Amino acid sequence: MNTRLLSAQAVHAAAQLRAQHQIGPAQAICPYDLAIELQIKVSFLAAPSLEGMYSPEPRPAIILNSERPAGRRRFTCAHEIGHHIFKHGYRIDELSEENSSSTSPDEFLAQRFASALLMPKIAIDAAFSRRGWSPSAVQPDQFFIVAQELGVGFATLVTNTEVNLKAISAVQAEALRRIPLPKIRNKVVGRQVENDVFKVDAHWLRRTVDVAVGDLVILPEQATFTGACALQDRAHDGNLIAMSVGTGTIYLAQRLEPLTLRVSEEGFVGLARYRHLEDSADDEL
Repeated sequence: MNTRLLSAQAVHAAAQLRAQHQIGPAQAICPYDLAIELQIKVSFLAAPSLEGMYSPEPRPAIILNSERPAGRRRFTCAHEIGHHIFKHGYRIDELSEENSSSTSPDEFLAQRFASALLMPKIAIDAAFSRRGWSPSAVQPDQFFIVAQELGVGFATLVTNTEVNLKAISAVQAEALRRIPLPKIRNKVVGRQVENDVFKVDAHWLRRTVDVAVGDLVILPEQATFTGACALQDRAHDGNLIAMSVGTGTIYLAQRLEPLTLRVSEEGFVGLARYRHLEDSADDEL
């Protein structure tokens, strides 16, 4: 298996897909939204033994395990989009970590495609540099904040930065992966928290902030929010707590365009396009 050739093919295909859908090279994306634009039906099922599945017939469809962490679900979706782009046919996948060997050229290609689609080098470098950071400094809270903007798992970003981008060493990457996520979240917030955390600042380029009920969204000063899906603590830090399924709007003083907050239930089961609707429909599952 010529991994160098396959990697080049995957990176090219991911860049081409981004360009076709007018996604900037430094812009973070939601793979669910992209799949829907590609007219692929995306759904979530509670299936402990399943990571992801792609079926080209009778119409293109992706099924994801609703019980996996949010970042892993998004990466799996991007992986399944890779199978669709490369016309690999019907697939049932159990994904490996980025630095482990894949079982076939097709699986390696889809895995590398997912990394290039969600975490292209330009996007990673830009996300760090906009904030005055560098991946080589290997600060865990910085990797966590960037991973949340890119919509991927902390360990996934670390491994991609090590294996594909060669920006940090294997020793540095392993040291980062050993740090428990709760410890990183607590440092970012400055206190102990139970749910996921998203630090949304003026450097956040993704047009949406996708969270689950109970998650915390850290906002800069003078940020405002409109909507019923989250509660802003104006008396203290002004941060948001996601309270219910739905959408709202975040206004940042430093940004001309507002951000859309989208809140779903943790472990949502149903069609992806309904995940932010209060009364989701599942008649097409």
